[in-house]
Order: sequence, then structure tokens, then C-alpha cells
Amino acid sequence: AAVFSSATFAAQAQQAVQWRVEDGGNGHWYSVHTQAGAMTWQDARVLSESVGAHLATVTSAAERSFVYALTLPTASQDPSWFGPWLGGYQQLGSSEPSGGWRWVTNEPWGYVAWGGHQPDNGCGGSEDFLHFDNMGTWNDARGSGTCPGFTTPGPIMRAVFEWSADCNNDGIVDYGQCRDGSLPDYNVNNIPDCCETGTPCE
Repeated sequence: AAVFSSATFAAQAQQAVQWRVEDGGNGHWYSVHTQAGAMTWQDARVLSESVGAHLATVTSAAERSFVYALTLPTASQDPSWFGPWLGGYQQLGSSEPSGGWRWVTNEPWGYVAWGGHQPDNGCGGSEDFLHFDNMGTWNDARGSGTCPGFTTPGPIMRAVFEWSADCNNDGIVDYGQCRDGSLPDYNVNNIPDCCETGTPCE
């Protein structure tokens, strides 16, 4: 697994962009995280959670357009056809290749944006994890982020993180309040200190 310092987290978190409610969005914040070399889906998930986020869940056409546009400036850092990880995965024991897909947040799996002939287990064996392809549609991939025996496509080197938590239920995503200082976050983990200590958030 790749090693990331807290300084790296902070620098990358500052690049997050909000899909503003006044622009038709959900108020959540999104950021594309990149590393050198293949990034497994599980490593991407752990890293996202370590900075108070989760792998992005894309539940509408509008959200897909917004999130995919954020990935374009870093597209050259992903070789060939493999784009960044998203927060979808296929439950063990599901019918292959299209059964049992779900989001890491347990949001309803309704809207889908599979590319042509996807999902297809096209790299051999089970492909149980979701990512963007280079057209902004979805593809199923192996959790390793690689396609054994092929120099292309792959490897997956990016992941989209999403901050959506609202621990004090005030209708504002915590990440933005940590950024602007309206809710203190002295340990810089993108979770308001009041929520971690169980004290009222004022």
C-alpha cells in the first residue's frame, strides 16, 4: 500500500471543489487524488476515509457530469483507458457481471452510467469495483487496478473522494465548515472536533 503523509492529505484536501446547492448540486465536496503507480480500490477507500471522506458515489446524471469534469485536469496521469476509482462495488456471491452492485455509503443503487457492454469482467476473473473510463461512463475493474497480461488499459492511479458528512445535522457539509473555520478541526482530519468529542457544535 502507498504511504501518504498528513501533509499530503492537507494539500490535496485544499483542492476539493464544492458542488454548490445554488448551482443545482448537493453541497458535497469532491477531490481527485493521485499517486504514482497502481492504486487498489481498497487502498483508495481506506485513504478516503482517513481524511473524513468516502469514495465518490455518483447517483444522477448531473452529479456524473460535475464529478467527471473534475477528473479531466489529471486525466493524463492515468495511462490509457482506466480512469479514477469511484465508490461502487459488487457484493460477494452476486450474479456476474451485473448483479449486486452497491455504494460504499449504502445509498440506493438506482442511476447507472455503464459504458457500452459493461459490466463485463473483461480482464478475466471477477471485476467487482467501479471506476470511470476515459469517456466519463462506468467500467467494472479488478480491485488491483490492473489488467493482468495487458500493458493497457491501466493501471488505475487516481480516485475521486467525496465529503458528505453532516455530523451535527445543520444542513451544511462538515468539510466546508472545517475549511472556513466555522467549526474547529484542530487535528485536521476534516471532522469537526465537536463531533468527535460529543460536545455541542456552536
